[in-house]
Amino acid sequence: MPAEPDSVTFEVSWNGEDVEGSSGLASYSLFVSEDLGPFSAIASNLTGTSLMFTGVPGHMYGFFTLATDNVGNTEAMKSIAEATTFLEVALQDTITDVTIRATTVIDSVYSTLRWGGAIGNANYYVYASNTGSEWNNGSGWTLLGSTTSTNFTDAHVRQEPNAIRFYRVLGFVLP
Repeated sequence: MPAEPDSVTFEVSWNGEDVEGSSGLASYSLFVSEDLGPFSAIASNLTGTSLMFTGVPGHMYGFFTLATDNVGNTEAMKSIAEATTFLEVALQDTITDVTIRATTVIDSVYSTLRWGGAIGNANYYVYASNTGSEWNNGSGWTLLGSTTSTNFTDAHVRQEPNAIRFYRVLGFVLP
């Protein structure tokens, strides 16, 4: 898995309308707050209803827009976000199971995974693959479950004797 990105770009979108019979909307200004801090305008005179925004993993962002109509009237300043998002931070990388040799196809196998100490308020997602350890953006991997502890037991049936099952644990800090 590549290192945690320094930034994440995503689309922020909104909509608006002027009261019936009025001049119509001319533009929007987009405001953002990082980690519940003060709001600041990051773009103004926007005529569309979306903008790409780049944030940093591990931070919470709040957004609102102010609309201006065709005669120059602008909405009153807001003090709270109309939408918020938290960019999760990946904490863990791959954990690979030891080779467990099943003697027949129907043998049940219990694999207990353990990883480093919990980091703050984290949630861990446990994935498994019987086909290989390459992550490939999750293709070929199955989500087994999630946990807030630092261990997970996977009860499964080996598909063939001497098979190897690969695991990946992705941890995310919660706001």
